[in-house]
Amino acid sequence: LHGDRFDRFISTYRRTSAFLSAAYAFTQRWLSRRGEWPKRLDRAHGGLSRLSAQIEAGAHGYAAANQVDVIVCGHTHEAKRSLFAPPAPGRRPIEYVNTGCWVDRPASFVTVGAGGVALNHCP
Repeated sequence: LHGDRFDRFISTYRRTSAFLSAAYAFTQRWLSRRGEWPKRLDRAHGGLSRLSAQIEAGAHGYAAANQVDVIVCGHTHEAKRSLFAPPAPGRRPIEYVNTGCWVDRPASFVTVGAGGVALNHCP
């Protein structure tokens, strides 16, 4: 899941969110050649709204309600991997992975293979 479905601000204030998204895109394209402005805005938004915790909690609730063993989200640009306690006896723990951001340094991405889900970083 992208993760925006668990972002209360986007869900509640759709028009304001669309405006802010357009302003963010403007900063990416026109105000910062090295990406410093967008990075600062991104960190400020994530920190002020406790966005990472919001997305993680929403993902946990979704996974527990839908009998999901692994849930992968994005949206926060903060790479993270954690385990949630099993939602019921006899069930496995739920694995949560946030993909992070592939345009930041270090870039992060998720791979899925025979060994499961892995959160990777490259310089």
